Amino acid sequence: MTKNEYISALGRELKRLGVPDAGDVLEEYEQHFAFKGADGRTEEEIAARLGAPAEVAAQFAAPGAASGSAAFVRALMRSWARFAHNSVASASGRAVLPPLPAVPRLSAKAGSRARLAARISLAVFAACFVLGAVISMISAGALGFWHVWNWFGYAA
Repeated sequence: MTKNEYISALGRELKRLGVPDAGDVLEEYEQHFAFKGADGRTEEEIAARLGAPAEVAAQFAAPGAASGSAAFVRALMRSWARFAHNSVASASGRAVLPPLPAVPRLSAKAGSRARLAARISLAVFAACFVLGAVISMISAGALGFWHVWNWFGYAA
């Protein structure tokens, strides 16, 4: 199997499994072909060492719709399995799988909610910070309230 055949088969499998970052995975494997090709290996040899595209794509498939702790345990087990596979593969000279993403894979709806929660939290923090500074200035009767209150060991 040539590089183009392997990448296209991997792309079809990733699309079939609904992998959200399929473009990144394909790019990683294209780089893998380029690096191993630079080492003098043929495309067929590289593709054979990588394994079947269906098996590779299954490594990147999003976990099922599990609850919070179950999803965490599944992701933890998956990362341990990837680590164990890569340890054995690198020691025996076989191809290693690319690392798993450091951030959890969220559905579009969950990601949107997480971003909204982060924005609201930031807005509340900024409002409380400004409100606290204004109240401190009013109660001290000066813009430099820290001087009036002798916070740093010297008076205004």
